Amino acid sequence: MSIHAAHRKTSRDLRLDMFRGLALITIFINHVPGNPLENYTSRNFGLSDAAEAFVFMSGIAVALASYSLVSSGRTVDAFRKLARRAGKLYVYHIVGMLVALGFIATTWYGFGIREFGERVNFLPVATEPVKALLIGMPTLGYQIGYYNILPLYMVFLLMAPLMLWVGVRSIPLMLAVSGALWLAARETGLNMPNFPQEGGWFFHPFGWQLLFALGIAVGIAMKQGRALVPFRPWLFVVAVAWLAWCYWFLLQEWGWLPLDGTLPVFVTSLEKSPLSLPRMVHLLALAYVAVNLPGMTRLAAGRAMAPVAAMGRNGLEIFAFGSVMAIGLQAVFAVNPAQGWIVGLAVISGLMVQMGVAQMLDRRKSGRKVSAGVSAPALPASA
Repeated sequence: MSIHAAHRKTSRDLRLDMFRGLALITIFINHVPGNPLENYTSRNFGLSDAAEAFVFMSGIAVALASYSLVSSGRTVDAFRKLARRAGKLYVYHIVGMLVALGFIATTWYGFGIREFGERVNFLPVATEPVKALLIGMPTLGYQIGYYNILPLYMVFLLMAPLMLWVGVRSIPLMLAVSGALWLAARETGLNMPNFPQEGGWFFHPFGWQLLFALGIAVGIAMKQGRALVPFRPWLFVVAVAWLAWCYWFLLQEWGWLPLDGTLPVFVTSLEKSPLSLPRMVHLLALAYVAVNLPGMTRLAAGRAMAPVAAMGRNGLEIFAFGSVMAIGLQAVFAVNPAQGWIVGLAVISGLMVQMGVAQMLDRRKSGRKVSAGVSAPALPASA
């Protein structure tokens, strides 16, 4: 079943909610080092990880939410809507950073533990607090470890109206421009600046925007009632073969692709910061296989996946909440080292709390819809 088929049945593709929820779960697990669950997350089975999935699906979600405005000639309204969303995320990011810095400062100054703070980039606060806190943090130039995805997404939200405006008229043109910007960013090092440190953002926004643009392209196609890349048995087999090869490659622990040095760096590099081509192709193959697996829509609509889907529907709020929780757990275990299984139990408990918060947010949204006389979309009955 192609991804647009479910959309014709309902105004919301529940698979997108489920996959976003799974990405959030994976990110949270990976953001609490030392727990045994991180040995089983997606990064251990392929070239990409949950960050690529989150950015790609965020592009789809933005297109689904704003396509109607742009296609009806209300691009300025779409920009205002997305700018308000970016402003909300900015508040989430700054508040979350302050809370996280409080956790880190407690370990640094209260317990004299430096290793944790050094690992998550607390040193600028310790050595240049005025520059880091009053200039770097408000301008997004200072980011601690695990707090670099929301700034990236803020940039994307501000870029999205133009991407949508071009994409509504020509998806190939939008992707061509985005691809050219990605290549230029890789070749020139174009990036947003850090401050007070030198260098640029860990996630290069001008590179990663290509993956976001690909998500927007998928979302536009869904709104137009078609699949951007229709199901083809041969293409499905190729995608599965690529995923299998990537897993085999990972097991070899080479750290580089065959023909490295004979092909352009952007073809063979596995770097995450500027978004390498192999990582991106791996994510696209994984997405193609996942949405075309039989029974996936039924699974997404089932009761067992309801808490996961709720996380996906409230993805940005849950991501912000989970980021604070992850730093808090890291601080706790920096002060009181524990065995892996204890850290794992703490992670599972944290995920259960996040699922509860997501379902609470769902109920609040449903209550607002009922009070406004808006009915919730029906769930698809079958795959």
